[in-house]
Amino acid sequence: MLPTTKATDDPVIGQNKVPVFLFYHGLSAEERARRGISDGMLRLSIGLEDPKDLIADLHQALAAQATSS
Repeated sequence: MLPTTKATDDPVIGQNKVPVFLFYHGLSAEERARRGISDGMLRLSIGLEDPKDLIADLHQALAAQATSS
């Protein structure tokens, strides 16, 4: 199962978020760049999943992204 993007926080289930859309949309591109916040930045929130499952999910997601680029 690939990680999903959610708008709510759940302490049990891992999530990934795109900070530029959720938290920093009010900043100009220049201000985001100054703070080191790129449009491609992801925030990973890890829950209680098995670390091996998380690593496998990330490998799968990155491989899928690499083949679609």
